[in-house]
Amino acid sequence: MSVMIFTTRTVDLDVVTFNIYMQHSYKFGKKKDWTAEVSGWYNSPSLWQGFFKSKSMWTVDAGMQKTIFNGKGTFKVSVSDIFFSMKFKGESDFAGQKTIASGSFESCQFKTALTWRFGSNTIKNARQRKDASEDEKKRTQGGGGIGIN
Repeated sequence: MSVMIFTTRTVDLDVVTFNIYMQHSYKFGKKKDWTAEVSGWYNSPSLWQGFFKSKSMWTVDAGMQKTIFNGKGTFKVSVSDIFFSMKFKGESDFAGQKTIASGSFESCQFKTALTWRFGSNTIKNARQRKDASEDEKKRTQGGGGIGIN
C-alpha cells in the first residue's frame, strides 16, 4: 500500500509590469542636412517563468548623421547604451532554493558609417506600363453585356 501526501503552497504571482519606448529625431542646419536621434526603453521589474523576479532594465542610444557632398554621401556616428545600463538582475526564492542571477554584455558600442550613393541624384520619369490589373479593370468596366464595351 502506498500513501501519497500532498501539500499546498500559496505562490504570490501578483505583479504589475510595464514597458516604455521612446524615439526622437531632429533635423537642423541651414540645409537641414544634420539629423540627430535619441531613443531608449525601460522595462519595469517583472516576473519571469512564474517565479523569477527580475529587476528593471533600461537603455539610451543616440546618434547623428550629416549629409555630405550635395546629397551624394552620408556620415553617421552613434552610441548604443550610453550609460551601460543594460544589466540583468533577478532573484528567486522557490521551494527552498534561493537563486540570485545577474549578467551584462558589451552593450555600450560606438559605431560609424559612411554611405556613398553612386549615379544620378534625380529620378527619371517612370515609363508607362500596362500590367494585369489595368487590363482587368478595363475588362470589368465594360457595358455589362456580352461583347459590349
